[in-house]
Amino acid sequence: GNYIGTDITGQLDRGNLGGGLLLNGGADGNTIGGTAPGARNVISGNNGEGIALFGTGTNSNTVQGNIIGLDVDGLDAIENSFDGIHIASGAQSNLIGGTIPTERNIISGNGTKGVQIEETGTSLNVVEGNYIGTDITGLVDRGNIQSGVVIGNNASSNVIGQAVAGGGNLISGNNQAGILIDNADGNFVLGNHIGVDVTGAVALGNGSDGIEIANGATNTRIGGTSPAARNVISGNTASGVYVHDATTTGTVFEGNYIGTNAASDGAIANGTSGIYIQNSDTHTIGGTTAAAGNVISGNTQRGILLSGASSITVSANIIGLDSTGTTDLGNTWNGVQVWGPATGIIIGGTTDGERNVISGNNQSGVLLSGATIDGTVIQRNYIGTDITGELDRGNTMSGINIVNAVNTTIGGTAAEAGNLLSGNNGAGIAMSGNASGTQIQGNLIGLNSSGTTDLGNTSYGISVNGNPLNNTIGGTTAAARNVISGNDAGGILFDGILTRLNTVIGNYIGTDSAGTGAVGNTGAGITIQASAHDMTIGGVAAGEGNVISFNTAEGVKITGIGVNNSVLGNNIFG
Repeated sequence: GNYIGTDITGQLDRGNLGGGLLLNGGADGNTIGGTAPGARNVISGNNGEGIALFGTGTNSNTVQGNIIGLDVDGLDAIENSFDGIHIASGAQSNLIGGTIPTERNIISGNGTKGVQIEETGTSLNVVEGNYIGTDITGLVDRGNIQSGVVIGNNASSNVIGQAVAGGGNLISGNNQAGILIDNADGNFVLGNHIGVDVTGAVALGNGSDGIEIANGATNTRIGGTSPAARNVISGNTASGVYVHDATTTGTVFEGNYIGTNAASDGAIANGTSGIYIQNSDTHTIGGTTAAAGNVISGNTQRGILLSGASSITVSANIIGLDSTGTTDLGNTWNGVQVWGPATGIIIGGTTDGERNVISGNNQSGVLLSGATIDGTVIQRNYIGTDITGELDRGNTMSGINIVNAVNTTIGGTAAEAGNLLSGNNGAGIAMSGNASGTQIQGNLIGLNSSGTTDLGNTSYGISVNGNPLNNTIGGTTAAARNVISGNDAGGILFDGILTRLNTVIGNYIGTDSAGTGAVGNTGAGITIQASAHDMTIGGVAAGEGNVISFNTAEGVKITGIGVNNSVLGNNIFG
């Protein structure tokens, strides 16, 4: 019930020269504030921290129900000059806030961070249920001058939020990141609203990223598989989450809404990408079940941007639609974009649970751009349809766009590895530049998920243009067969004098997935033009021939002055 740093009205700054409260050197089991209205302290205007919990043995203290950095009404800033709350030097198991409204601290308007947790041995502290960066209503920006929450300098196993009702913090309106995790291990971010107001329906963005993870932060977990663990990370000025630096590894993102409102039925865009991973390896976005997937939609630039990042798995997410997987909330640029150098990127998987739905985005569903992108695997995704695979929710450009990247696998011969690439407003798959070594196998391109109905891409099923070489479409087994049908400009296009040495074998082009029903492409089944050369369409060995049927123009059309093209062993009829 104290005023610490203000005058008797709680409205004027009369700060102490140091901090407001210091617990140090083994201070254990103390309570600051409480749940009764008269228990609230106003701790504002001090020239140091509002509250400092320092030292080994400073454990199991409870900070609840206080106003830290605002006036007695919780409306206007009376800043503490440094952090609102600072936990350091080995302090452990302290509780800041709680899961019911009367336990909530308002930690806003402070001169540096809202809450800072740092240094080796500082662990197992819990920050839950607080408003950090807003006024007492949760509707108005009263941001801390730096980040809302900072965990750094080897602090470990601290928890921001909780996966229980009322456990999440509101972390919005801060002038830098909502949460910064820097050189720290094994910390959790669960159930928070980061960049929106208390309703979850209106942007109240932090001044930089919603969450920044950097400088050797390891094994950070953002969200979880229960709805209560979900973070809403939206409305922030920069990215929803920004992960960077080579020693930053092991981040797991599960179950979050990034770029949408709390209901995930409308967009609240982050200012750049939903998730941006730069020069950092070994992270997981999503998981192997629908509950682990994130909804990453409505962002101003990409849904996910991987730049100089390797060993990243992106699975079970909805990227560009709402949480039901049916309504378009497209990211303004690409759904997933990979810039080189990058190796070991996996988008999707071989089970239904690992499937991403990447649709409704205003450029391509997936863009791989750069000659130093090697070995990307794209499997089992729905790209351009809704979550059922039956409705057109096309990306505005191509489903998958490969520019210069090498050794990409799209689909595969394993059971259920194939992608559904339909409904896109460009090609199902586009390859250009020096794209080489691509294996395209086992996919449905232009049909619905059952392989029976036209859900064609507006352009070609597959477009190969520029310098691509040594790419293979299909294979000699049924598992390797692509079904490329119902597309609005034709089945496959090879275009350009430097397009060469590509192989098309064992596919159904213009039929249903059974190879018997007519679902013709509009135009030729395969077009080779503008001097593209040394193409192989079919072959004489078992399984190499394509079925090319029911298309509205030629089965195979070769124009220009290309040479050494081979068309052998195909069934061309209908």
